[in-house]
Amino acid sequence: MTHEFNINVWITKYALTTGIIEVKARKVDPSMVTYRRKGGMFNEFSHDKDWHTSKLEALNRFDQMKEKKIKSLQKQIETLKTKLPKIIID
Repeated sequence: MTHEFNINVWITKYALTTGIIEVKARKVDPSMVTYRRKGGMFNEFSHDKDWHTSKLEALNRFDQMKEKKIKSLQKQIETLKTKLPKIIID
């Protein structure tokens, strides 16, 4: 097995915070890759839905993540709208 970073992948694990990361990586197994970011001291790993072999797949995953986050935030907003204050006597 080669230990070279020989495939281009797009990492979406942190797509909603830092963005989609395009890096050279090495497949560890069918569902996992390892890569080292520029200036990084250690290899990082991505699993399953967190890495993609095409930019289009990564952009589609980003859209899925964004929609899920929006729904979660909308649910939190609705919960806050109906929330009553609690007074705790200590």
